[in-house]
Amino acid sequence: MRTGVTERQLAVFRAVMIAGTVSAAAKQLHLSQPAVTGIIRRLEDLLGLPLFERAGGRLVPTVEAGRIFAELQIAHEGFARLMANIRGIAEGRSATFRFGASASVGRDLVPRALVAVLSRHPDLRVECDQPSRDRTADYLLLGEGECVLTLAAVADPGIGTRHLGDGRLVLVVPAGHPLAVGGPVGPAELQGYPLISFPPGPVHGAHIDRLFTEAGLERRTQIQVRSTDAALALTARGLGIALLDSFSARGCEPLGLRALPVKGSPTVPLLLHWCRHRPKSRLAQEFGDAAAALIDLATA
Repeated sequence: MRTGVTERQLAVFRAVMIAGTVSAAAKQLHLSQPAVTGIIRRLEDLLGLPLFERAGGRLVPTVEAGRIFAELQIAHEGFARLMANIRGIAEGRSATFRFGASASVGRDLVPRALVAVLSRHPDLRVECDQPSRDRTADYLLLGEGECVLTLAAVADPGIGTRHLGDGRLVLVVPAGHPLAVGGPVGPAELQGYPLISFPPGPVHGAHIDRLFTEAGLERRTQIQVRSTDAALALTARGLGIALLDSFSARGCEPLGLRALPVKGSPTVPLLLHWCRHRPKSRLAQEFGDAAAALIDLATA
């Protein structure tokens, strides 16, 4: 067999096999009948074997033509599946979006952002992880997830960060608490009430310490917690009042709680991290956009 067989020649051969006649194939391909005949003859010459025989005025494929056609069908169906998968990836269908989120944004902001993403990609499969603050960089650098939505900064040159916007500290109290009927409260007004709070350190502890320091007051914690869910649960039981970020406090009303603005609150940044060593996917971009659009609602 000589080389030089082209995709066009094989496409014309396949059309003749499916149509059954040269004239029908020519009509489907928008070619003249002599052009199709010439292409088939050229293909036969290149292959070194006849593909069709005339029998009783009909065009009959040879055994070799049938075997070649079977291989062509396998390749054609495989290519069709490939194109369908490529379209699915481009359109966000039949894909998986795996990402991480901290507990603070996982309660309310993440579900709301996913509603927006899934409305555009209803067949999307989602995997939501909760990597610790110390594991965020490894989670992204090792390719475990595409992005992480969190309140914690990541100091690693391999991590890219998008600042989506800012929240604030809020005071969460039981609905029947004396402070629940007022407006914004300052740190001085919290004195005398059991405070449910976080240990000193990054994220919540740092923001809360800054609030008290700038007010010239000492923070006195009665119940120390390490998660916003624990703070909300303890407050709902009437064990104290809690200073939380506005993202994790949103939607606390069904628990019998109220979230009050805090005077002099520092800003609490909402951050989207990803690995700089690989392109940010369109789904990660859409997820970040959806979360950013919800910030005003979360801080209202």
